[in-house]
Amino acid sequence: MASSTSNPLATGGMHTKLVAAQKATQRGIDTIIVNGTDANTFQHLVKGHKTGTWFSKVKSPLAAKKHWIIHLNQPCGVIEIDAGAENALKNSLASLLPSGIVKVVGSFHQGDVVEVKSRDTQQVIAVGISQYSSEHINKIKQQHSKNIQAVLGFMTSEEVINRDDLIVI
Repeated sequence: MASSTSNPLATGGMHTKLVAAQKATQRGIDTIIVNGTDANTFQHLVKGHKTGTWFSKVKSPLAAKKHWIIHLNQPCGVIEIDAGAENALKNSLASLLPSGIVKVVGSFHQGDVVEVKSRDTQQVIAVGISQYSSEHINKIKQQHSKNIQAVLGFMTSEEVINRDDLIVI
C-alpha cells in the first residue's frame, strides 16, 4: 500500500502516481504507470506490449464539474445527515434537503465545497457544493424546505446541495 510523505524534498512517489491514475480513470482515461528511466518503455508501449501497471477507465466517467468538485477543492466543512437522507443520496440520486441534516461542522460560505457525513457510520459519503452558508444551514437543519423562507427571510434553493453539485462516494 502506498502512502504519502511529509518530506519537503519528495517529488512525487507511488502515492502521487496512484492518485493521478485514479483521477484520470474517473474521467474516462485509461492510464499506465511505467518506468520512466527505461529508454525503451515508450517503444514497448507503441508496439502494443503490456508494460507497467495499467488502470482501466471507469465505465461511467465523472462529468467535468463533478471531477472538479471532488478533486480540485479542499472541503471547507462537514454536513452530518440522518439515515433517511443518507438513503436518499445513495439510492435515489436525490439532492440534500435541510430536513435530513442533523449537524454542521466548521464555518463555510454559500458556494463552498463540503463533505457530507453519515451520522450512523461517521463516514464521508458525499462531497458537494453548498447552496447555503454553515450559519444558515444551522438555522434550517431538520426543517422542511418550505420553511426556509420563513426561517431565513430568503430562499436561495429548496436544496442545501443540489444533486448536480453532489458526488456520492
